[in-house]
Amino acid sequence: MVKKILFFTGGSYVAGLEIVTLQLIKGLKDRGFDVRCVVNGWNDGDFKSRLAAMNVPCYEVKIGWLYLTKPSWTLDTLLNYPRAFLTCRKILKEFKPDAVNFSSYAMPVMLYPLVKKNSFYTLHDTQLPNRKHRVIYQLLKRRIGTFIAVSGHIAETLKNLGVPAKKILVIHNGVAVPALPGLPEKQPDNIIHFAIVGQVVEPKGHLVLVDAVALLVKQGVTNFHISIIGNNETGFGHTLAAVIEEKKLNSFFSWRGYVKDVDDIYRNTNAVVVPSLCTEAFSLATVEAMIRRLPVIASNRGGMKELIDNGLNGLLFTAGSAEELSTCMLKIILDSDYANLLAMNAQIKASENYTNDAMTEKYISAYNSCGG
Repeated sequence: MVKKILFFTGGSYVAGLEIVTLQLIKGLKDRGFDVRCVVNGWNDGDFKSRLAAMNVPCYEVKIGWLYLTKPSWTLDTLLNYPRAFLTCRKILKEFKPDAVNFSSYAMPVMLYPLVKKNSFYTLHDTQLPNRKHRVIYQLLKRRIGTFIAVSGHIAETLKNLGVPAKKILVIHNGVAVPALPGLPEKQPDNIIHFAIVGQVVEPKGHLVLVDAVALLVKQGVTNFHISIIGNNETGFGHTLAAVIEEKKLNSFFSWRGYVKDVDDIYRNTNAVVVPSLCTEAFSLATVEAMIRRLPVIASNRGGMKELIDNGLNGLLFTAGSAEELSTCMLKIILDSDYANLLAMNAQIKASENYTNDAMTEKYISAYNSCGG
């Protein structure tokens, strides 16, 4: 039986991958496992402080990557590599983990001679089957015992990169179950509050949402509001604000910036919009909304089609189509009973499939089957 687990993760800052990793580490520790974590030495301290709050031992090691377009970063990596390699070898020798979990390809490639068959590699992002990735995964499949895909879509990605199907296991990411989930009532002014949550970058589809809002307003539909949640102090954030102002839609949008408290993100929200243009591997924002009994409108890319059964527990639209998105939003605005039905079904599916407890138990089963 597996008892000791070592995580190698970036931890440079805390985003979706790091949040999932922290929840998994917590779940394992709560179940009595001896869990430790190797964190990249280039970090802002947030990931380390969260590990410390859970009393999880943390080792800081400067393991970088070789970048053709960033020679100073590559030089820094090479200068720190000998010490980083020796430190990791010492950690593995002294801790003697029963299972080792990697969450990016940089660390197992840079530590290749140290990677054993009790290693697990969790892929959280869609990666194109280009020459670079094929070479990397040809190397990894020789050493990594089990590849964990966070969705069926990612499992197909791994197959396209040359990883044998017998080495791939699908374990969906999990989210924390809120204490009091539930769909908020309509505000006294009868305004339906939508939210778009996550990175404020062009691939997330914010501009498609702006165009959909413009279409609704053109039809005379005005009893709704959009909260943009995410760091807007970026180049694209400024561009997005300018587009909203140019289209005279400021009164329909509010900027909340980065919100750390997940419950606070969704507390006064009636529905969530995920209009991604990129291929989503697994959308945490979608599952966080679903488990809080909120309907989600999402583009039909990647793993979104696994999370949402269109018309049953959410609504899907063709990525990039402002017309289809506006139609979906109108259904939520006009039919509260239908919105409630979608929300109720969403909560049921998320509670049964996408909780931290469900994720942790599946990892434990994987570790015991393949790692110990």
